[in-house]
Amino acid sequence: MLEFKSVIKTLIFTVVLIMLMQIKIENRSIERHFFSWTRSSSIGNFLNKTAEGAVLVIHQSVAFVKKATGGSQGSSLGDSISQKASRINLDFQRPHHQSTESSSTNSSSVDE
Repeated sequence: MLEFKSVIKTLIFTVVLIMLMQIKIENRSIERHFFSWTRSSSIGNFLNKTAEGAVLVIHQSVAFVKKATGGSQGSSLGDSISQKASRINLDFQRPHHQSTESSSTNSSSVDE
């Protein structure tokens, strides 16, 4: 019951806050004033630069991993999965007994 009360309180607070943010001051809502303030503030600029740095780190990490695993060479559409996997020493070949079983079941179903 305590969790339900907490959810209801949060819902009511959110609805009231959204309603208050729609009050207009100087032909713009408080929400729009707040948005423009956060875009021009030094904290907003700091967070923007931090996010740009994180994107750069992720981009460079992906490029490094692709280079280390041969991903840049295997990016062409003509390479099969087994060729790409062989570059990083993975073996995706089926055992021989499975491939013969599937071919025998296919031939028997064709005969019927």
